Amino acid sequence: MSAQRTTRQPEATLPLDDSSACVSTTVDPSFPDREQGSSPMVEPGAMLDHYQVIRLLGRGAMGEVYLARDAKLGRKVALKIIASDLLGSQEAVERLMFEARTTAKFSHPNIVTIHGVGEVQGCPYLALEYLEGEDLAARLVERALSLQETLRIMLVVVEALEEAHSHGVLHRDLKPENVVIPRDGRPRVVDFGLATQLTDFDSMPPPSVARPDGSGAPPRSRTAKGTPAYMSPEQWLSLESTAAIDIWAVGVMLFELCADEAPFGGDTLASKAAAVCGPGPSPRLDDLVDVPDELAELVAACLDKEASNRPSATEVAQRLRQLLHVDVRPVPDDRSPFRGLLPFSQHHASQFFGREAEVAELVEHLRLRPLVAIVGSTGVGKSSFVQAGVIPRLREQEPWVMLTLRPGSHPFRALAARLTRRGRATLNRTVSLRPPRVQSDTEEPEVAYDEQRRLARQLAEAPHRLSLELRRIADEERSKVLLVVDQLEELFTLVDDVEVQRRFMTAICSVADDAHDPARVVFTLRDDFLGRLAVSAEAREALTRVAV
Repeated sequence: MSAQRTTRQPEATLPLDDSSACVSTTVDPSFPDREQGSSPMVEPGAMLDHYQVIRLLGRGAMGEVYLARDAKLGRKVALKIIASDLLGSQEAVERLMFEARTTAKFSHPNIVTIHGVGEVQGCPYLALEYLEGEDLAARLVERALSLQETLRIMLVVVEALEEAHSHGVLHRDLKPENVVIPRDGRPRVVDFGLATQLTDFDSMPPPSVARPDGSGAPPRSRTAKGTPAYMSPEQWLSLESTAAIDIWAVGVMLFELCADEAPFGGDTLASKAAAVCGPGPSPRLDDLVDVPDELAELVAACLDKEASNRPSATEVAQRLRQLLHVDVRPVPDDRSPFRGLLPFSQHHASQFFGREAEVAELVEHLRLRPLVAIVGSTGVGKSSFVQAGVIPRLREQEPWVMLTLRPGSHPFRALAARLTRRGRATLNRTVSLRPPRVQSDTEEPEVAYDEQRRLARQLAEAPHRLSLELRRIADEERSKVLLVVDQLEELFTLVDDVEVQRRFMTAICSVADDAHDPARVVFTLRDDFLGRLAVSAEAREALTRVAV
């Protein structure tokens, strides 16, 4: 899979022909199509039913989005006010409101929650779950996704479709921009049902464009609905919409995420329509990239130009689950799958379950914050959570060097032993949770021992050096670095020297000064020691930004 990704271009600027005419198809509220200099539709402090407007969040082609507070429940919501001129008639408004109310009945963790609907100045609005984060399109600009990450995200997208389709609701405009990845790490599909009302454009291909079965296109008087790159043949041809149009979009997204390019090219809407609606088969994913045969066949099935041949959302979800867990090794018959009081290691990742939401949230926190604390009482599984949950998920996404240690009675020696090349835990090695031993002269070459001893002394004298060492390792290995300090309470139970405690906390917290650096620090701590961490100015400052 490609490690580079070019900036995505908005589909809204594709000319229908060689003229300069453009069409707008986006429903992204942040897309700057509407008049940026005009006054907002509502002012801060205004009340819309029981929602008090706080501020304008974005203005786009479909209207405006405001941050507001529910005066009854006190929670923040996102108010999406739809511009009335996009709907055309009261009947269209009523259809939109009906579909929004239907979607509001969903109870699915991966569908954005609609808290309420209403009207203001003749414009309908939706009160939505307020999510801080970014959409999948923005994530793709940041970096390419690994295969496992692609499967995980698309599985929850398809599970959301499965829920919607079971209620007779289609999305109609599924695309990366409509998949939000908030700070809790749980992807949400947004804008269910809005596309049918908000993305009409007179962009039908000319009559010479054939249907997949070879017959001519329908009369030009009908309109296509959707975002061109993700539209199925029946959407281009304005045929009856079924759940198969969403499955087509799933196929396009899977193809794009794996191959780093769209399955159908074309510089104009007409050329895109011709590629999608022509009689030839859809491109094969495995002609471009090396992917499992099962995935290539699934994408081909989703991109079948005959709608009736495409699988259902339930079938797609089942096949994605099988692909996602294909490498899970069963526990041997002579070994118990239950660890009891024993900690889980990275070898036990396939047996570690039940904390999926927490793992996803912490991984997302690590993307945004350089320092994360795992705090809990004794025996709740903090170490297992990191070793069998977080570390395997991080490695699933991109290369990481993992450095794991326990402070012990000589924390700087333990740290130095992990930072030297000999002591590092590389991508293919499992790290013991026991504190690393300082090797004697007879067990290790004198040069390596001297290096550890010298580095330990340098770190103790200049704790900020740790951030430089971690960046050096990141440069050498060309990957990110995660330093895991397990059972940090040992710094206070096994070390009597307060100055050593202060300097060690300064060292690990000095890494937490820039979220753009490749180094991250995670430490686990008993909750009754949380108040003892602020032993230095750096630690106090870092703890104001730490995610617990």
